[in-house]
Amino acid sequence: SISKLSKFFSRKYMVHWFIAGGAALLLVSVGLWCFKLSVTPERVFWGMLEQSLSTSGVSMHSVMEQGDARLEQTVQYSLGGQNRAVSLTKLTQGQAEVVTEVIGTPEADYNRYAHIKTDRTNAAGQPLDVSKVLNVWAKTENTDNRSEMIGQAVLGLSLPLGGIPVPIGNLNSKQRSDLINQIKNEGVYEVDFAKAKRERKDGRLRYVYEAKVQVIPYVHLMKTFAKEVGLHELEQLDPNNYQAAPMTIKLTIDVRSKHLVKMEIPETGFTHQFSSYDVPVAFK
Repeated sequence: SISKLSKFFSRKYMVHWFIAGGAALLLVSVGLWCFKLSVTPERVFWGMLEQSLSTSGVSMHSVMEQGDARLEQTVQYSLGGQNRAVSLTKLTQGQAEVVTEVIGTPEADYNRYAHIKTDRTNAAGQPLDVSKVLNVWAKTENTDNRSEMIGQAVLGLSLPLGGIPVPIGNLNSKQRSDLINQIKNEGVYEVDFAKAKRERKDGRLRYVYEAKVQVIPYVHLMKTFAKEVGLHELEQLDPNNYQAAPMTIKLTIDVRSKHLVKMEIPETGFTHQFSSYDVPVAFK
């Protein structure tokens, strides 16, 4: 009868629904389990290094204070089709302020004084006239397409050791693999992943790690990295000349993107923030 057929098909569809629902639940459970594994502190840390070695550029903001002196610098660089870098540096001491801007291209570097404020006076006791040097661009031609500005930005040569805690550049798969193996084999970073701290900012989960950087392996790492991205500033550098105790730093990593977002050197009060990954440098 129709009622019996109806009951039969209803039961049949209910079984299918239960099977489909169970399969969906299983897939969700597996997905959540895989996601949980992918966001362990250890995986996020090594994922950050992988990401840092496959990015075309970054923006960095650093602050260093000593006494009444404060150095604030913003640097952005991009590597790839055309290597470029730009920096804005503000030095404050007491009432005096000096702001300089530098633009780096493979062909030439350009720099200018963007702002000068001083309480110094001339021989007549009048405020110094700095108008003649403000906003005047000086140009330095680069030989062999070697920009000092780009090298300093990418390798952190104008910053304290550890100012660039990890190499950031665009390497191919083999180069990335070789460099990460070098990091692991030479023990560049000593991290207790069980002690990583969790924090949230703007709704995003972050891990904060305390890491000890082994100085000689770190210098060797940066020398290898410089060679891989075509920079020559560290060619004559001997890592063994940098005998020093490990440097303790704090690294903050965004769990979802696996981007390094902040670095601190507690002993010096130096902080370095990272943003705008893969955003090309644009000159006005």
